[in-house]
Amino acid sequence: SVENYEDFWKEIWHFFDVIASKPYDKVFVKKGSGFLDNEWFSGARLNFAENLLRIRDDRLALICYDELGNY
Repeated sequence: SVENYEDFWKEIWHFFDVIASKPYDKVFVKKGSGFLDNEWFSGARLNFAENLLRIRDDRLALICYDELGNY
């Protein structure tokens, strides 16, 4: 993963079976030195809620904590 970002993150995308209305053009586009400074899965369009909530059963899907640590 450290030596080949594109292969690693492409496998992550496929492993988690990401649902996208438009597929990505490129997995990784270097634009800066930090992880968040770069572009990931450019061109892709997806709905985070659709991906996070797609398993429809009685298991907990999301846990949210507020600023006070309550959930």
